[in-house]
Amino acid sequence: MFVKTRALLGEEGKETPVEPNTMILSDINSPLYSYYYKGEYIDDCMIFESDEELRLPLNKPVFIGNAVDVSAHMKLIYEAHIRGDEIACCLLINTLFSQIAGIIAKSESSGMPHADKLIPLRYDLYAHPERDWSIRSMSEILYVSETYFQELYRNMFGISCGADIINARVKYAMGLLAETGKPITETARLCGYNSPAHFARQFKAVTGFTPTEYRRKKRTFGEI
Repeated sequence: MFVKTRALLGEEGKETPVEPNTMILSDINSPLYSYYYKGEYIDDCMIFESDEELRLPLNKPVFIGNAVDVSAHMKLIYEAHIRGDEIACCLLINTLFSQIAGIIAKSESSGMPHADKLIPLRYDLYAHPERDWSIRSMSEILYVSETYFQELYRNMFGISCGADIINARVKYAMGLLAETGKPITETARLCGYNSPAHFARQFKAVTGFTPTEYRRKKRTFGEI
């Protein structure tokens, strides 16, 4: 839920006033609710299911301000859903949450060197995993050495840069394999791999399945 006006956020008898442009991610079974506070009340809301760790706080208001146009992003998600493009839906939701996670990380790590460049850099990585990402090219964006860049990246996000590049590409590949009939070679290329064999090795290392096994199981059982 994205609250666009002042509101009262309620949970288990406790009410907390929140400012306009505040987001709340809540479990569908949560008794969380919100309503007007001294005037009109406007919000944008969407309901979705995910079997992935979202890395965002549940039932806790996050002030977004003008850092992200959440309403516009939700509109894009809705339009993708209406036209039946579930891959676009998933990618747009992941992109939105990556941006919000970046805002949270920035507020919690405001004193960390290069936070203003690292956060949007990681957003670009997850939004465009097909690009030719490398530790060298990413460190050059910050004008720091590769060694120092890797230290900064791990301290900021709790994962090595190399592993995060693989995660971004594999996550995108999972969507393509589950929702499209694109050949493995094309899927590998769309995820930034020049070698289908290299793609298959990294995919299995992350998911425990080869790309073909993952597609078969996902389509047979609906989920893994």
